[in-house]
Amino acid sequence: MNKITITNITRKDYARKQIRILAHQKEMFPTEQTGFPKTYDITIVWHDTPYNCTYTIGSKDGKSRSGVLRLKGGLAETLGNKVRKALICHRTAKNQYHLIPAI
Repeated sequence: MNKITITNITRKDYARKQIRILAHQKEMFPTEQTGFPKTYDITIVWHDTPYNCTYTIGSKDGKSRSGVLRLKGGLAETLGNKVRKALICHRTAKNQYHLIPAI
């Protein structure tokens, strides 16, 4: 899987400057080790501009959880309010992803 459609952005996600990566979408991102939360540095490209972000996956209680993509470096502000709007995420290299608006 090299492409996912993200349609689950909530107001709370928008306020927290994050995108949750759901269970069926996680295989495109670094792997989860349940019981051992880990944060990965990743690059998100939006309109040809790269942003250094983080992706956190795993839980301390051993349960499988959604991944959390933290939007940093001004990416959240650049994206604007995408609540209930769709984005397409393509993996282009290891820990590098491109976001585009869904048409």
